[in-house]
Amino acid sequence: MTKPDEIIFLNRAYNDLDMQLPLIEEFSREDRFKVRVIGYPCDGGTGAPQRHEAVPYMKARYKNLSFETVLDKAPAPFHLRLLHKVASAAATERQKCTCHVLEFPFKVLHVGTLKILKSLFSGKQKWLDNVAATWKPAVIILDEVYAQPGRSYMTDTILPALQEKNVPVYMIQTGHHIYKTDTPSGDKKPAYKKTEARRFFIPGQLDKNITTSHFPDEHHEIAGNLRMDQRWLQKLHHDILQPPHFPREKTMSILPEGKPKIAFMLSKLTYGIRVEELKQTIRTLGHMEGVALALKPHTRGMKFDFMPKEDIGHAVIAGDIPSPLLIEWADILVFTGSSIAYHMMLLDKPAGFLKYCQKIETVFDEGKSALVFEMEEQLIQAIKAFRDSQTPFIPEPAQKNIRAHLCQEVYAGDETGRTAAHYKNIIMKDLGL
Repeated sequence: MTKPDEIIFLNRAYNDLDMQLPLIEEFSREDRFKVRVIGYPCDGGTGAPQRHEAVPYMKARYKNLSFETVLDKAPAPFHLRLLHKVASAAATERQKCTCHVLEFPFKVLHVGTLKILKSLFSGKQKWLDNVAATWKPAVIILDEVYAQPGRSYMTDTILPALQEKNVPVYMIQTGHHIYKTDTPSGDKKPAYKKTEARRFFIPGQLDKNITTSHFPDEHHEIAGNLRMDQRWLQKLHHDILQPPHFPREKTMSILPEGKPKIAFMLSKLTYGIRVEELKQTIRTLGHMEGVALALKPHTRGMKFDFMPKEDIGHAVIAGDIPSPLLIEWADILVFTGSSIAYHMMLLDKPAGFLKYCQKIETVFDEGKSALVFEMEEQLIQAIKAFRDSQTPFIPEPAQKNIRAHLCQEVYAGDETGRTAAHYKNIIMKDLGL
């Protein structure tokens, strides 16, 4: 019997797995592939793909799919494996706790262990050579960190060595650029070192403009937003985030009742946010009669610590609720600059862009995909009209124009919205699989 081709996805963070999962699922549907999703050390931390909320469903559905880390077993050093297990166990217990007092000791243990691991991940990690020596991949897929030297021994040393042995590597951009500047946070451009990756997949033209500035010598391929694959979005809502694979009711139990239900997707404050305007809007919405408000900090390390919780009224902070569930719960989504808003729009649900809270020019400014609010008063009037008379937040004619725009902006013109199948077909054609 012929051994299945091994497809390896390297994962360094939760957000990156959101982007990779539709393609992981697309490959896993064929038994001739053995798909491995492997967390590895990067930027002082390590990816833990097995902790993603989609994993229980994926593991139950696909027997040719595994989620693991390079620290799970030998040849990783024993002391690193032990610390990793302690950190994982502490994180699991933290999630189970419903009382902050009981959670505190697990939090201390979790954070403390991660700090120790981070200190041990600095410099060369020769043990990773022994780990990678056990791999027999037909292809390796990861994000753009491969082109950014100094962030990981895995991408600096091991992947180039594997490519010298003719192992093909593909990069997938994490996220979807919505800011019309290549450095929205004000940071310097990332360090760059040319790779031998076969292709660098990106969602659209703006992404290409920016990535060719950051990574000029790569083979950029516009292929649509992988995370927003239409088939994957339906599966998320109907299968993955449903019992018995996900504790849906328990997770959503903190969400308030009201009309309308508003999900506020927060961006990192360093990304052009007018902080005082943002805080005032949260105060206003949090004290609006009848309105249910859930605040979702950005999933890449953002904490809700920029204003007193006493100021948010009846709003709840929903940092632990997966974005797809918040979008499903919400009648309206408001945001200051985040591609997660596309998910709401693709479900034909209204999204409002708070332009008055954003200093940087974005793709949403012209109102082609979201209702644009130039001032807080406009937002409040629209919400009151929806609450009091069920007036559509976005009129149907505008909604039709939004769908046409999303086809271009999110799916690179592909009306089927099947971006995962498109990515897979390109890779398989390249490799003759």
